[in-house]
Amino acid sequence: MPDYSPEYISIGRLIENIRFAEGSSVTEIKSSAFDGIYRANIVIPATVEKIENSSVFSECEFNSVTVEDRNKVFFTVDGVLYERTEDGIALIYFPTKKTGEFTVPEYVTAIADVAFTYSTLGGGFIAETVAYVGVGFF
Repeated sequence: MPDYSPEYISIGRLIENIRFAEGSSVTEIKSSAFDGIYRANIVIPATVEKIENSSVFSECEFNSVTVEDRNKVFFTVDGVLYERTEDGIALIYFPTKKTGEFTVPEYVTAIADVAFTYSTLGGGFIAETVAYVGVGFF
């Protein structure tokens, strides 16, 4: 991300944590919901059933992503966001703060568009079970 002059700094650069209100009934997260939010931590509520597409995360950088336990569609493992789909499990978002090497788990069948945008990985391995790798993977 480019550095901006202090007089034009985005409010998104000041946000540290995103957590939906207790009892929130949010069921869908739209494409531009998090644009301009950098280095924050987010908790996705159990009520979210749909993330419009993986580009929701293309203009933001999250240090960590957590999904509430009762969510039936999305889950995280070590901060990596996954979605249960009709075709299997898709890796949706890889947090920017994770470093080192990463091995895509064998239960993953797809890697969503821009899932690794802004990642700082030093290397990785893709399981043979992955049948689809989205646009903007590298």
